Amino acid sequence: MFKNNETQHFNKYAQELNLNKVKINATFNSKLREGKFFLKHLPNSMKGKQILDIGCGVGATSIYFAKKGAKVTGIDISPGMIKKAFALARIHNAKKLIFKTADAENLDYPDNNFDIIMGKAILHHINIAKAVKETHRVLRPGGLALFSEPFAYNPLVKIYDKFASCGLRSKGEKRLNLNDIKIIQRTFKKVEWLGIDISTFILFILDFLYLKFTRSKVPINWFERVEYGEVLNSSYNLFDKIDGILPKPIQALGWKIVIVCRK
Repeated sequence: MFKNNETQHFNKYAQELNLNKVKINATFNSKLREGKFFLKHLPNSMKGKQILDIGCGVGATSIYFAKKGAKVTGIDISPGMIKKAFALARIHNAKKLIFKTADAENLDYPDNNFDIIMGKAILHHINIAKAVKETHRVLRPGGLALFSEPFAYNPLVKIYDKFASCGLRSKGEKRLNLNDIKIIQRTFKKVEWLGIDISTFILFILDFLYLKFTRSKVPINWFERVEYGEVLNSSYNLFDKIDGILPKPIQALGWKIVIVCRK
């Protein structure tokens, strides 16, 4: 039942997506802290790298890696998302790319098969212990696993979650906490993490409230307006820089956490 609910939620999500507005490099924007953090750990050349994108959604990050010369497989539990991913790949003329419906908790790949595994906003939808164990299994020694996930400790999160309980979040979502980070740390040889969208989360909340009171329905992918720079772009860039000078303990107040693991 749980996985059926997730599939239905993201099939509905896929129907609302406008592929012309999807930015394939948003996660790896070198001007923002999230992108800098990931790019610092990724190899300079992606050519020939075997990459698995778990919970690939519309396929934006899969396409980003494929355009860099990697051989990418993107998997998602939602057939609707996979259909959109194929369409987005055609728009960007992306090659060396496979999309298919699959379960991130039970990966149908041999041990030590991938150089890099990417998971954006996936762990908080599934059994983290199972998914992390599977990720570690199919990753080659020395390989990287990258995750970007919502985090639990910002006080404004509770305000948003209260409003978002009416279909904007799936029933199975559970924000990561420090215990989840410990699960990841026990599995991988080296784990680094960074809290992002600490003060910038205010901008997401403001735009969400604006949409809530000016539209009859808030779109499921509303957050991409700020994330993709459609609104409040200058403010977001400024607040992101402010987040960068905050001390490490305050990083736990990030709306999101980005994690890099090495096997």
